[in-house]
Amino acid sequence: MLDEYQIDIASLLGQKFLTAETPILENSIPREQFLKDLGFAVPSLSLQEKKVIKHLLFGYSARQSAEALFLSIRTVEHYIERIKSKLGVSSKQELILKAKDLEALGFLGNN
Repeated sequence: MLDEYQIDIASLLGQKFLTAETPILENSIPREQFLKDLGFAVPSLSLQEKKVIKHLLFGYSARQSAEALFLSIRTVEHYIERIKSKLGVSSKQELILKAKDLEALGFLGNN
């Protein structure tokens, strides 16, 4: 049975995209499984994709991200398109909104 805290987290998200393997509460099911059980689509993001998302959140352009990550601009743009596809969004602005939720909940890690 889900406790009120777990249900509140799910209802506050408002979006169906999250990933994490850590339990929501100690000795509970892993967060990823909990979200799947609630019907959330849980995309897996690579480490590089998470880094690109973080750069977008800081307001970096594709060029600035490419320089900071030692990648080509084309590679960064490819990552952005792949991330948008995984999160089910069509614009960079939608991607940033969903990424803000992921970051606020700690799902992008400390990379």
